[in-house]
Amino acid sequence: RRKWYLGSILKLPRPPNAAAELGGEIHKVLEVALLQGWDVAEVGVRQQVQYPARAAWEAFVDYMTEHGLPLHPINMMVELDWNLPAPYLPLPVRGRIDLETPWFQLDWKSTSNFRYRKTPDEMLRDTQVLLYGSAYRERHKRDVPFVHIHTLTRGKPAAVVTVTNLTRAQYDVGIEAIADDAREMSRIIAAGIDAARKNLGSCRKYGGC
Repeated sequence: RRKWYLGSILKLPRPPNAAAELGGEIHKVLEVALLQGWDVAEVGVRQQVQYPARAAWEAFVDYMTEHGLPLHPINMMVELDWNLPAPYLPLPVRGRIDLETPWFQLDWKSTSNFRYRKTPDEMLRDTQVLLYGSAYRERHKRDVPFVHIHTLTRGKPAAVVTVTNLTRAQYDVGIEAIADDAREMSRIIAAGIDAARKNLGSCRKYGGC
C-alpha cells in the first residue's frame, strides 16, 4: 500500500529496475511489429531485446495462424487506453492494454524463467486480467479470451502462449474482491500517507517505511 501511495498518489519517481526497463523495450518492439511489421520493428534493436521480442512475435503469428485470424486486421487496437467507470469500483480505474482485437485481448510478458508465468487458472484471479476483461465487456457487451505471451529474457529464446476464458460470474466475483481493495485505497487517500501500511522488513526499499 505504501509503495502504491508513493508512486500513484504522491507521484514520487520509482528507482530504476533493469528487468522492467528491458521488458519495456521488448514491448516497444512488439508494438512497432503490430503496427508496421516485424521487418521494420527489428531494425537497429540490440540483441538482448531483439531475440525475446522475435520469439514473442513468432508465438503471436503462430497463434493467429492456428486460429485462422488475420495478422494485421484494421480493427486491431494496439496500446489501447481504457477506463472502468462506476459502478464497477469505488475508484475510477484506467489502464492500457497491449493489444485488443474482436477475438481476444493480449498482454505481452517478459520473464527470466517460465516458472513465473501464470497458469490459465491463476489468470482467472489475476487483477490485471479481471480489470482489462471487465473494461472490454463494458465497451463491447461481451467477453473474449485473454491471452498472455511470455517470452524469455535469459537463455535460449522461447515464448509460450497461455489463454484463459472467464465467465460473467467469474468476472463479477473477481471485481467484487478488487472493490474491497479499492475501498481500502479510498480510505488511505482520504487519511493520508500515515494510513498506508508500512513494510518494516523493507525499510530501505522504495515504499517500505
